[in-house]
Amino acid sequence: MRKFYFLAFIFAFVLSSAQTYSFDVLTKYNSLGKNNKIHNENVVYFNSDNFNYYLRLLRGQEYFYAYLFDNELNKVHEFNVIEKINGKEIVFSFEYVNSKKLIRNPISQKNFSYEWSESSNDVKILKIYKTRKAKKPNQEYQFSFKKSNKNLFPIFRISVMHPLEDNNMINIADNLIVEKARSICNNPPCSCDFRLADYKNVSLELVIPQ
Repeated sequence: MRKFYFLAFIFAFVLSSAQTYSFDVLTKYNSLGKNNKIHNENVVYFNSDNFNYYLRLLRGQEYFYAYLFDNELNKVHEFNVIEKINGKEIVFSFEYVNSKKLIRNPISQKNFSYEWSESSNDVKILKIYKTRKAKKPNQEYQFSFKKSNKNLFPIFRISVMHPLEDNNMINIADNLIVEKARSICNNPPCSCDFRLADYKNVSLELVIPQ
């Protein structure tokens, strides 16, 4: 009996010391090339009440990984992704691999400035300047939104806007989600279109052992 209580205590201690992450939204943004051909897919799990952490899926020809970024604890947790087909639905499960210190992007943004405006066709425009004295933006985003029950703009920023994904200064005040967007770079000249290809409510919990 003492052995049973001892094992139960150990099990309870392990659960209490583990870090648990909860996700309620899964989204996919496609980046589009010529003739709306899909160039890249950005698949990310979110907690719509806490954007300080998120789970990004990365697929290669011979691997399928997921990385859980925690900006509060400055950690990144790696998982193997197991993909199964349940009827017509694809289901993901996750196998914990390891945890590492989160290394921040080395590009400094402290001198960046941001300017919001709205065009005549209800498209919001974000201009990004690399310095506060710059007269010409280095990059511009043109956003088309649709209404949501929360402010879900961070979903697009985190999914697509590298290296600005964790810059909380870039946000909006309305309950909207980005449906379409175009990124225009001035130096060097380039452009890319994005489309919200999938949005679904999910219930996912991942436990990180301590």
